[in-house]
Amino acid sequence: MAQRDALTGVANRVALRPALEALLADWRRGGPGFAVLLLDLDGFKPVNDRHGHAVGDRVLIEIAARLSGAVRSGDIVARHGGDEFVLVLAGTVEPAELEARVQEIARRVEAPIPLEGEVAVVRASIGIAQPAHSADTVDALLRRADLAMYAAKAGGSGRWSHAPALAG
Repeated sequence: MAQRDALTGVANRVALRPALEALLADWRRGGPGFAVLLLDLDGFKPVNDRHGHAVGDRVLIEIAARLSGAVRSGDIVARHGGDEFVLVLAGTVEPAELEARVQEIARRVEAPIPLEGEVAVVRASIGIAQPAHSADTVDALLRRADLAMYAAKAGGSGRWSHAPALAG
């Protein structure tokens, strides 16, 4: 239980850090690359405010399930807190593959969520960071993904942005 988010059942921040540290250490030794995606749900606050926290919780549970369904074995889905999630896409380094995977994740998130007599639509602003140099740390990767997520958010709802390799 200490490594799972109590609401959604996906990994939590406690489980995320050692998994990212292991991937980063493996990458430094010549192992495969990976991408860190930080997702913030656009439009979640109005759903929570209008329908209440119980419905908001159902939306978070549904989004976590959709994200879990969008990843491959070896990838990680973690709730980072509130309405933020982190996905770690292991072995994803080719730009075209990464772009296709991010598009699919965004498509899954924005599919309507049925509520009592209504539907909720949320989108994800996504920041993407990949390890770029041996001095990269877990904190630097998450910070770059966070900065990229805010850049995506500044461009409008449901967008994504790639972090510069050395901003951190």
